Amino acid sequence: MMSRNAEYLDAMANLTLSDDAKNRMIQRMITTTPITSISGKKRNNSIKKYAVLAAACLMTLGLIAAAFIGNPAKLTSKKVDLSGTRHFENLTEYEKAAQIDISAVEAFKNGYKFQYMYLSETNAFDGDSSKISKEKAVNIHYTCENKADLEIHMNPVIASAHLKDSEDAQNATDQTEIDGITLYYSLNEYLSVPASEKGTLTNEELERAESDNHFFIYYGSLERKTTYASTLLFEMDNVIYLLESSGNDLTTDDLYSMAKEIIEHK
Repeated sequence: MMSRNAEYLDAMANLTLSDDAKNRMIQRMITTTPITSISGKKRNNSIKKYAVLAAACLMTLGLIAAAFIGNPAKLTSKKVDLSGTRHFENLTEYEKAAQIDISAVEAFKNGYKFQYMYLSETNAFDGDSSKISKEKAVNIHYTCENKADLEIHMNPVIASAHLKDSEDAQNATDQTEIDGITLYYSLNEYLSVPASEKGTLTNEELERAESDNHFFIYYGSLERKTTYASTLLFEMDNVIYLLESSGNDLTTDDLYSMAKEIIEHK
């Protein structure tokens, strides 16, 4: 049975991107972007379409390919609007394009402010090059002085695969409830090592990669290093919200408070 990392690398082979592009995606994931957690031991026929929620983020394409129902032979993703927009008032236009009704704020009380938004689209194709699915998502980027950036991805619930039934919800590090909506928080750890040092991994690290849903190993970095990323997931009105930030600038309480602002803004 393949490990989570082996599944990821196998899935990456199906992407219609150059090897250089894939490597750049991996490097950006390692340093800035949390990845939806998928356990290899639980993957057999149990992955739901919910796993494509991260389709909003180009860097997570490999995991989408591994999790997509129908085992697509090819998966492509792109920004529908290449430049995006720095005008928050264009949100309604983006909602119509993605066919979802979302709740979003222009500025959070903790200092994070809207910078830009963009629309993404992911297409899955079968072996006969027939399109299996096409999903759109609204993505909003926020910044705060002297803190890591925050990205919020908003995707529709797909094929009645609700968040509460997903492995991400079941494996969350912590959870709470606000106005009847359950929030799932996770802190993920990423160990990146140069390909030449693959053999230096300890048995403890390899075993942890198999058993810990919040620990990942990636090969091909310039140096060995450990990074962290926080994610918060919740579902409201058939839309799944994913808040993600690298590092640990945003605490659990910070993300809960920001989610509360989004929920109460609805």
